[in-house]
Amino acid sequence: MRKLDNRKVYAMKVMRKERILARDHGGYVRAERDVLTAVFHPYIVTLRFSFQTSSKLYLVLDFINGGHLFFNLYRAGIFDEEARRAPPALPAAAC
Repeated sequence: MRKLDNRKVYAMKVMRKERILARDHGGYVRAERDVLTAVFHPYIVTLRFSFQTSSKLYLVLDFINGGHLFFNLYRAGIFDEEARRAPPALPAAAC
């Protein structure tokens, strides 16, 4: 998403309240928001805004291009030795 006043690009995480409640993940979602609100570290994406509608929760975070490590790890299940030695900025190329 792009903020209108400064044209800066942000990432938006959208979560359905119905799914969160059905899976009993309310505590996890609150903890995620609380941690991202409290922590400022160069290796952790910064939470800029959070809001909700009647059916969804939204977290607006700094956009970091190439942040696909978890996606690739989830898809691969486990990284082989060669993938583990790849530079952190290139996990997609290692898979």
